[in-house]
Amino acid sequence: MRRILFSATIALSSLFSLPAHAVIVNIEAGPTGYGCNQCFGGPLNGSLDANDLVSFVNQGHSGPLTLTLGPGTYSIENGATSGQFSAWNYNVVTPPSWVWSFVIAKDNGNNTGNVLYTGWINAVPTSTQAGTAGLTNIATMRFNTVINPSTSVANFYDEFTLT
Repeated sequence: MRRILFSATIALSSLFSLPAHAVIVNIEAGPTGYGCNQCFGGPLNGSLDANDLVSFVNQGHSGPLTLTLGPGTYSIENGATSGQFSAWNYNVVTPPSWVWSFVIAKDNGNNTGNVLYTGWINAVPTSTQAGTAGLTNIATMRFNTVINPSTSVANFYDEFTLT
């Protein structure tokens, strides 16, 4: 089973299944959503590497957010450019803390997981959700690799493969 931890609305679809079926994953935008103790906003997620062990937290939720995904290549794209799922606030005590980032981890079944993928926009946190969701001319990242050097939050797109 693979646990998916997202901080914004992401459309996830398999590229090899016919017809392709998109799965929309909505995660709350505040600090009470799904996450992990080692997951932080935006560029701070760059400290996570593939296979790093993270501890899951489900603040304000009764259980983990999980999707079971079989082997294949999946596309990830931003599904919300405004509203509750368009960015998230990782620290309400010390603003500005609005970012757009996510982590995908393999569920180990003991409230921990191993990182499969992390993505974010390479921008300084903003003071509002709309400010982050509307950013343009920013780089999108996978781990510490630039996916697109000049795009927008709305146009985040990448692919990853599960074997």
